Amino acid sequence: MIKKAYNALKTEGLGAFVRKSGRYFKRKWLKNRKDRAVYKDILFIGNYQKAVSDLWQCEIARQKRKLETCWYFVDETDYRELKVEQAGWYRAFVVFGCPDTDQMQEFVKTVKELNKTVFYVGDEGMEEKDFRKKDVRVIPAGHLTESLKREIKGNYVFVLPGLQISGGVKVVLKHASILRKAGKEVVIFVLSGSHGWCRFDGIKIPVINLENACIAGKIGHMIATMWTTVKTVEDYPYAEKKYYLVQNLETDFYKEGDPLRGKADRSYTPEGDIRFLTISKWCQSWLKEKYGQDALYAPNGLEVGNFVCRKRKMEGKIRILIEGDCAVDYKNVDEAFEVTNSLDKAIYEVWYMSYNAQPKQWYQVDRFCHRIPYDQVPEIYGECDILLKTSLLESFSYPPLEMMASGGYVVAIPNDGNREYLEDGKNCLFYSPGDLEGARGAIEKIRTRKELQDNLYENGRITAQKRNWHIIEEKILLLYDIEEEKKARNTIDRTEAMETADKEDTSVREV
Repeated sequence: MIKKAYNALKTEGLGAFVRKSGRYFKRKWLKNRKDRAVYKDILFIGNYQKAVSDLWQCEIARQKRKLETCWYFVDETDYRELKVEQAGWYRAFVVFGCPDTDQMQEFVKTVKELNKTVFYVGDEGMEEKDFRKKDVRVIPAGHLTESLKREIKGNYVFVLPGLQISGGVKVVLKHASILRKAGKEVVIFVLSGSHGWCRFDGIKIPVINLENACIAGKIGHMIATMWTTVKTVEDYPYAEKKYYLVQNLETDFYKEGDPLRGKADRSYTPEGDIRFLTISKWCQSWLKEKYGQDALYAPNGLEVGNFVCRKRKMEGKIRILIEGDCAVDYKNVDEAFEVTNSLDKAIYEVWYMSYNAQPKQWYQVDRFCHRIPYDQVPEIYGECDILLKTSLLESFSYPPLEMMASGGYVVAIPNDGNREYLEDGKNCLFYSPGDLEGARGAIEKIRTRKELQDNLYENGRITAQKRNWHIIEEKILLLYDIEEEKKARNTIDRTEAMETADKEDTSVREV
């Protein structure tokens, strides 16, 4: 392969070398994937039953070939066969010769909600006034390639193992939501699951399952999110910038001798240029100390407005909430039930919330809350008085923050993740791992001491308010080169303005 590349460069020049290299990588990436759906760059939407001039048809075909030589993947479809779901599978859309049907209007509306670009190519039978009522771009066919290359927005693709409910997935979806609301195109690739839409935070995001699809389009920003997704990002050749959003030391999810432990560990020394991001100061520290990775940090936040902050009266039965997946050793859920099983049942009742495993037979549970949707979680916290959180390993712990946002109290084992915002005696009570009597004593103190309740409530409320996403959003955007992109866009806009002044006939006009 190297010899062939050298000969092509030497005998046929740089242009031929680039074209042949592109074709090789495309064939290699799409090998044995002919029957699978493909994420591509541009979809041409036409009226292929309409009689138009040969000259105009030839120009459209020439522009498509020109885009392909520039390493863009292009598809075409008749507007009658268009489906709204296709809006998630391409980065830009070229419409030509199509009537203004309800179907087309719905499709264009969806495309714009996704912050993608739609171009209308004028033909001899099209009047510009037809598009004045639309927020679209109208361009001459001969200038299509140059306009697309300049105007297609940089996209952000998050790669997730799946979309099962968890704190880590919720953080990724929030980052995606922040980017979307900042005007960016966002797509989610999952290693398993299904195609469709993910609805979160009032928006819907396209989801593409890589089990049944493959990638061919250019990606501006490609983000690995868990160790199992790093290889996908490493291997993809058409991603301009690559990131790894680290939310925990996933090596420690597995016991010594488990081969997955080694694979998780190797994800922190990936091949190629991958920028590390994290939502935890603890993660930022060990990434540098153990792996030599300089990670950019932005804190996690909370939708504080989703929680009703109510000071608990601590009268009648006191309701304790235990949260965590009991199938995961480091969540240490067994210890929480060892604490609560021996509490006075006349005074306390216990709720258990898990996004995965069912409670073990010996757990004494008054109510089991299983796989609660994100938007219903605040109600669970609002119904409980004290959170008992016993995790031994966490990079960032959402449940204590959520309980404080609802006005409740927290008893927890300190770990590297929750120390970022929890302070013993100020907004929570800590106890040492294995000290069951210490945990029961902390619960009793909160139940019986009014002054302690007042102190924990007020400081907990303040802690939650400081983590409001509205305060943190700008820091999240900085992780993903948003400021750098704005500068580049301003430069392009200035260049465009000068070109427009010099050559009116090559302008791309907003109508």
